[in-house]
Amino acid sequence: MARAIHRLGPVTLKDYPVDSTTVVTKGDLMFLDTDDVKPAGSYAWDTDIATTRASFNNVFVGVAAEGRASGDAATTIAIDVDPASVWEYDQAADAVLTGGLIGPAKASGNALESQKVQEVASAAHAIGRCHVGVTSSATRIQCTFGSARHTASANANAAFGS
Repeated sequence: MARAIHRLGPVTLKDYPVDSTTVVTKGDLMFLDTDDVKPAGSYAWDTDIATTRASFNNVFVGVAAEGRASGDAATTIAIDVDPASVWEYDQAADAVLTGGLIGPAKASGNALESQKVQEVASAAHAIGRCHVGVTSSATRIQCTFGSARHTASANANAAFGS
């Protein structure tokens, strides 16, 4: 698996609390779990992929701008919450049009991927949009994301402040 890469656009970093045991890789899709952030792969499965994505959308924060090892003394981590940042991710083999809705891909078993996305059919399941359309043979895709914690975001759950 290739790592997520910031390709272009502004970056707005916000520091969020993180538990000392949480391992984060730069580029992980991050969510707010009560009082700290975690990678999408740690998100609790809820019934099926559609239900899980819809609830993940409600707490999606943004993209980890730095990595973090378990036991790291830092108590916060920088998250890119800017809706104009363009990040490149691995993607499920889908043809996606520019502006297509993007959500976290389903991992094997009942889990979300932290660094892989795929096209979704409903805005309720989306955390972003495709920045540059791709064919079904493409393995990488450029995306913008809508944080539920950034008021300039198109995410319907965007909260005041962050």
